Amino acid sequence: MMRELAGRYAQAFLEAGGDEKELAQCAGRLQGQPELWAALISPAVEPEEKERVLGRLPQFAPQGPVGRLLCLMARKERLPLLPQVVRSSRRLALEREGGALGRLTCARPMPPEEVERLKDTLLRLHHLNKVELEVDVDPELLGGFRLEVQGVTYDKSVRGGLNALARTLGEGRML
Repeated sequence: MMRELAGRYAQAFLEAGGDEKELAQCAGRLQGQPELWAALISPAVEPEEKERVLGRLPQFAPQGPVGRLLCLMARKERLPLLPQVVRSSRRLALEREGGALGRLTCARPMPPEEVERLKDTLLRLHHLNKVELEVDVDPELLGGFRLEVQGVTYDKSVRGGLNALARTLGEGRML
């Protein structure tokens, strides 16, 4: 539900001529000020006060589409969705360029040349012009990686392999 709502905000923002890079920079500045960000997402602060604060801080909420989006989100008490809106707007902008945004989760940091090889493979497999990957490290994968792009998940992790083996053995027992 929230991801869908964030996607609708991102879509409207881009259709209104918004720049996803400017939105990401602005969101980064807002979230980089922990006290300000906490006040902006707090349900205890009235939406009108949040909007007034944003209006007085043009370095955080510039005029134009970004400022209008932030004020609208403040009025509707949706500012906690801002990180998801930023990600959705980046994904949508990439899709318009014939690209995709993916998430790569590794057990350990992956060398840049391996990340580039994965991107090249994805370009060919998915017939894309451009691929951007958000990279996370999750030691619970034990080894390998999990890659999600365009609704497809490639699970080449040790944990994923063990889970697949457990499912296979469980199905075999039921026969």
